[in-house]
Amino acid sequence: MIVFIAGMPRSGSTFSFNIARDVLRARGSVYQEAPPPNISEELARCGEAEHVLFKVHQLDESGLLLARSSAARVICTIRKPEDAVSSWMQTFDQSEEDSISVIRDWLRLYIMLKPFALTISYRTVDRHPFIAARRIMRFLVPNVRLTEIWQSARQHAKAEVKKRTDALSRDGQGIKDIGFSWYDAKTFFHRRHISSLKSRSASERLPRDQVQRIRAALAEETVAAGIESVL
Repeated sequence: MIVFIAGMPRSGSTFSFNIARDVLRARGSVYQEAPPPNISEELARCGEAEHVLFKVHQLDESGLLLARSSAARVICTIRKPEDAVSSWMQTFDQSEEDSISVIRDWLRLYIMLKPFALTISYRTVDRHPFIAARRIMRFLVPNVRLTEIWQSARQHAKAEVKKRTDALSRDGQGIKDIGFSWYDAKTFFHRRHISSLKSRSASERLPRDQVQRIRAALAEETVAAGIESVL
């Protein structure tokens, strides 16, 4: 099985990746990568793995073809765009302009993927991780047991992840350094992944005029992606 975890940045996509990884690993070997620059080349490297799991925020033409033809399963998490922008800015110390560009590019991808994807709101991931885990696992393995879902959801709950990611060190074992951040190569959870156990909206992070500016900058893509219908 080929699976793309292709969620909006800062919307729970790494949670989704780890839930999917758990359910697939229990049923065979898993080849994983994030982000693969060339899907076809990466698939050629996966050897005899029974499952291939990619965490991506963009897809090349070969990846889109796999999604459109149902040769790959696609899971997308989604959040209010202004909330994702503000979280990206503060987590990675990025500029407003660059952060808007990251989310705009993803929204354009989602417009193409939406007809083929399982979409889960960040609100569900944040407030109801068991429900989110159940939807993800049963999308991939319909007969998965509730006990397996519960164990995975608990392992990747916000408080547990925060403990692990707060302890990440740039020069630690199994850490990949990408310059502006670093992350665990197995789980893809990165430093400062969870800044607070209480999620904060853009209006709680940024001045009102800045929030309005971000909304305006992403308005066209937000409407085209039908964000309100899935939040």
